[in-house]
Amino acid sequence: MALNFNQVILEDVLSDVEAEKDFLNQLEGQGEAEIPVSPKGKKNYFNYELDNSLLLESTTVNPFLDQTKWAQVSHNVTQNYRSISKDSSFLLSSRGCKDRVNLLLKQLEAKEEKKLKR
Repeated sequence: MALNFNQVILEDVLSDVEAEKDFLNQLEGQGEAEIPVSPKGKKNYFNYELDNSLLLESTTVNPFLDQTKWAQVSHNVTQNYRSISKDSSFLLSSRGCKDRVNLLLKQLEAKEEKKLKR
């Protein structure tokens, strides 16, 4: 039985949620767990500092080898950004991290292709 595109996306989202839950449970065992709740309807916007922190954390943790590491990237970036911005309501999901890093990589690839065409 072949999976359609929507089923594949749904399974990907569910695996991200499960990985994030597992990571938070692991932190809870270490006494560090804080399950932040973002106010409903609050939208986070990316900026240079957040993108830089996200890319740095992605290269450190390397979630491309193990997809469950996106939860760790999300947690670390959220904690770092909260300490810098003093915004305790800031929350970045593992899916948001993954999507933003992929977007930034696509933009970089497009810039490199454009340079090569010159």
